[in-house]
Amino acid sequence: MRQLLLILLCLTSISIYSQQNYYVSSSLGDNNNAGTSENSPFQTINRAFDNVEPGDTIYVMDGTYTNPDYGTANPHSSDGSQSTNMNNPPAVIVNKSGTAGNYITLRNLPGHNPKIKFDGRGGILISGPQSYLIIEGFEIEGPGASITYDQAIADRKWKVKADQEDLNYNHSYFASFGIWSGFSQDFLHHHVIIRNNIVHHTTGSGIRFNDSDHITIENNTVYNTTWWTSNASSAIVFAECKALSNNDNGDDIKMIMRGNTVYNNWNRIPFYMTSGKIPPNGNPPSGSYGNADYSTILDGQGLYVTRSDDDYYGTFLFENNLCVNNGKNGINFDRSEGSSALIRNNTIYFNGVHEIIQDISVSEGNPAHRGQKVAGIKANYFRNVTIVNNIVVTREYDFYAMQIQNQQSDGTVKEANNNIFVNGKLPGYTSQQTGEYVTHSWVTDDNQIISGVDFSNSNYKDPVSFVNAPPIVNGPIDMTPTNFQLKSDSPAINAGEQANTPERDILGNLRPLPPSDALAYSSFESSLGGWSAWSTANDNNEVSLSSETSRTGNQSLKVFGRTKDFHSAKYNISQLEVGSSYSLFIYAKLPEGKSGTAQLMLRKIVDGKGKSISYALKINSNWKLVATKMDNYSFAPVLQQLWKMDNN
Repeated sequence: MRQLLLILLCLTSISIYSQQNYYVSSSLGDNNNAGTSENSPFQTINRAFDNVEPGDTIYVMDGTYTNPDYGTANPHSSDGSQSTNMNNPPAVIVNKSGTAGNYITLRNLPGHNPKIKFDGRGGILISGPQSYLIIEGFEIEGPGASITYDQAIADRKWKVKADQEDLNYNHSYFASFGIWSGFSQDFLHHHVIIRNNIVHHTTGSGIRFNDSDHITIENNTVYNTTWWTSNASSAIVFAECKALSNNDNGDDIKMIMRGNTVYNNWNRIPFYMTSGKIPPNGNPPSGSYGNADYSTILDGQGLYVTRSDDDYYGTFLFENNLCVNNGKNGINFDRSEGSSALIRNNTIYFNGVHEIIQDISVSEGNPAHRGQKVAGIKANYFRNVTIVNNIVVTREYDFYAMQIQNQQSDGTVKEANNNIFVNGKLPGYTSQQTGEYVTHSWVTDDNQIISGVDFSNSNYKDPVSFVNAPPIVNGPIDMTPTNFQLKSDSPAINAGEQANTPERDILGNLRPLPPSDALAYSSFESSLGGWSAWSTANDNNEVSLSSETSRTGNQSLKVFGRTKDFHSAKYNISQLEVGSSYSLFIYAKLPEGKSGTAQLMLRKIVDGKGKSISYALKINSNWKLVATKMDNYSFAPVLQQLWKMDNN
């Protein structure tokens, strides 16, 4: 009895311990308050972290939250050594971890829109090996809107001089982040979710994680970042990823960039690599890259994965992202030689804006910093990659819409299927006979390629049929009037390869949409959708929703407890009209290691007697389409759709 009582008390303690809420208000709060109610909030977020424990939530109310000494940073326009207060501390420091079952959550109070402003190292820093965290619901603004080219290039010159003459340089103001993890090869961050934030005008990356595993960055908006740094930054970055443990280092999906809107992120200042030190797992593209006199710009991607540990075998997932008007590629999966990537259902529009930005800068009297012509999706030095169901639109043909190169020798998958490419160069070769560039057949055979679209022509027709995508963007884009949803006549509507289709789109709508003329449609995400067990009173089987496996989304319909061949799932249909034609289909699979037959049967039941049409197909443990069609339907208007399987 004593042991049982101890366990009960322990569980009770955990239950209470994991449900504490704290509240923060910059205008109404006081750090001497208890912080446990909206009427008695703390004043600063950092004060709340003094109290927080695993399972707790910090709710942040309306207001502006700034770093200590905010407003004191003063960059010099001609001599970087004269700049002052260039290393103000972060606005928020996350220094506590949750646990596997009890994440610590830092978020906005529902209905509130807190803003973090900084003029130093950044907005929210995860300072050490903190893990099991959720950060959501903030607007984070850096100092980029007030910085000039003269100030930023003066800082680079001072950075070079300080490095060459062994002087102190510590100007994080020009390398600031919105949300980021502290860099260290001695520990890693894991199980962190960053979602529903707006990050803009950071001098460095908007969101960045180094030395991490199991990170999800989803549904954030990141714009106008990375303009003024000499650190070769990109908008959202995973760098130097490594496995949490040897037992957690398979090829499953662990690093996710999903549903983010990323635009106007580019570099205007050439990279400088301090003391010529190559970062971990780095391999610069040329001998002069990052030198003092280096004047080219190769960086400024939208979504970027780089320099993963060679023995990191996880899969990176990029899905449902909208990347518009970024400096280089919309998505770049780079130098992750043991890793794989699944890049699906992203819209990449008018990236590769770097040259246009340089034209504008030159017109303002600044020197030109040119770069390579890339504007789409790139995979470079990787193990496996699948690029599927994406829309990539570039301004001109000679900018790469897709590059796939340097696959490792042990890689087994290099696929680009069912994408729509408008303009843009694709993987290929220069013909020795004609001297013309020829796209590889494995690209042309499996993708829709539309070329020769002149967006400057006032009579041009949008080949993708977006609701409102601008035909011309010269400089920063204003996303307010845009709408990258698809019109009903778009060739991309419901045209995705089903095996690689996410459950929902960037707006949260179910994908694919049911056909407009569908009489019945079941996704099994929230209910059985009208399906039930096909059995008799004496011979029963069961059906239920299952999260064990799914083709898309998170759930499927599971048939179990079968003892007869006819045990299956059924669906009653009563809306069929005589003389009409119908298609019926379902995706089915057997348990792992099993093979057998799936049968789709259409049965009319009258007075206990049945008349049937059936279609059988060999299946195994992979999802397979089982379908049949009825032309000129002549059954009476009560029909049962029966799915059964016989597994060996």
